[in-house]
Amino acid sequence: MKKLLFLLIPLLLTQTTGWTNPPAKKRGYAAIRFGVGIPSGNFAEKSFTSPSSGYAQPGPCFDLNVAYKVIKYVGFAAMLRTNYYFLAQKSLANDFVKANPGYSVKATYPLSFGGMYMAGLYFSVPLDANETISLDTRALGGLGYLFLPHMTVTGNNYQTGDSFDFDRNSAFTLSPAYLFGAGLRFNFGRFMAVLVNVDYTGAKFSVHNQETTYTSTSLSQGSYTSSDSYLMSYGCINATVGAAFRFGREK
Repeated sequence: MKKLLFLLIPLLLTQTTGWTNPPAKKRGYAAIRFGVGIPSGNFAEKSFTSPSSGYAQPGPCFDLNVAYKVIKYVGFAAMLRTNYYFLAQKSLANDFVKANPGYSVKATYPLSFGGMYMAGLYFSVPLDANETISLDTRALGGLGYLFLPHMTVTGNNYQTGDSFDFDRNSAFTLSPAYLFGAGLRFNFGRFMAVLVNVDYTGAKFSVHNQETTYTSTSLSQGSYTSSDSYLMSYGCINATVGAAFRFGREK
């Protein structure tokens, strides 16, 4: 037992020293972050009559990013991010119920996902003399992608015996995208840091020839097939926390 204590005490002292002593000053870092994304724009709208409405709700996100200072406060950054969005299936079903009174409606609209591949400018300003805390900001541009899943809505009127099926194909689209963000970096020890970040990403995705089929047994409603092309505005506020490995000692 005494031998174990003698082994643990130096280890604890080493870790404590890493937290209490001023951190080593580094030029860059590589980090992984996790958080939540809150969608906006057409992507978050809820209107089944508009094909550009995405019915998106908040969901998890994660990213890998690298930043490196070239001069005192300014450098470059790159990021790979993926967002997952839960879709408002209940709201979609309720919209069809309002348009089809007397029908029992079920909507199936699975998970949507999107992401960004970006690079751009990075600005880092220390908030204390020892650079224990730094304010990091960035302005990035690059390529965004978005997957819209297959949408299926079925309805049954048990009084009249009528039914309908609404079917919209999935779509995958690419677009130029941008990001503006800021956060705090808490440096400790020789290499490590903790990151807290908020940013906004935006894009305008173009969807081409997305096919929608509507079939109904009711003579008053009829059936149709359409092919829609539209622009979908996309925005997302991302709040993330993560850990970073710092590298590149400053001169």
